[in-house]
Amino acid sequence: MGTQYLTLILLVGLLAVVVVLAVRAMATWRAQSGGAEVAVRCREGHVFTTDWIPGVSFRAVRLGNVRYQYCPIGKHWTFVTRV
Repeated sequence: MGTQYLTLILLVGLLAVVVVLAVRAMATWRAQSGGAEVAVRCREGHVFTTDWIPGVSFRAVRLGNVRYQYCPIGKHWTFVTRV
């Protein structure tokens, strides 16, 4: 095996460690801060609560102040905004 292969393996391993540490830090922050459950409204007018952490999306695709996610009330995928 060449040194380039070993360097690649080392970098992938380091990246995996950084990702795990970042996820643990976010989970700890969320547990300490009580989370960020906010009310949102879908395009059809259904209102429900969801996690809304600025810069982070666990269950949605972020598009600025709008997110594309599943509406549990209407049972459809839609754009949601904060109420």
